[in-house]
Amino acid sequence: MKKLVFLALLLFASCTFTFSQIGLGVGSSGFNLKTSPDKNLGLIFRTNFRIGNDILVIPEINGIKRLVNEDKAKLYLGVGVGSYILADQSFDRFNTVYIKVPVGIEYFPFESKRFSLTAETGLGYFNSEAENSLNFMSLLELTFYLQKK
Repeated sequence: MKKLVFLALLLFASCTFTFSQIGLGVGSSGFNLKTSPDKNLGLIFRTNFRIGNDILVIPEINGIKRLVNEDKAKLYLGVGVGSYILADQSFDRFNTVYIKVPVGIEYFPFESKRFSLTAETGLGYFNSEAENSLNFMSLLELTFYLQKK
């Protein structure tokens, strides 16, 4: 079921990316893909890899609403969902799904608006077999937007 939901979200995100400007980046929570920096609504897809005794992949998708949409800076609020997958059964967050409410600022330091710095924080509700918890989540990201068509 989780795989089906993840694939549906990925398909929806792919369709959205076809019709908008795309940004690719890296940050403290892995790699990101962002859409539509000049529009009020956008998507952010992130994935993080952790390699130890096992490989852990943490995909996440966020829908965001830009509350302030100025030339140099954007303030956004959103809602997202993610999961911890591909871990060994002994890992206590193997079946963890989380919901998050991010608040972030994306700053464009250059006139071309193809490069941005993002600082984001928010609350995440984690639901796992081991426990349920409410945690603060934070990240920093650098994103490069591909040229508009």
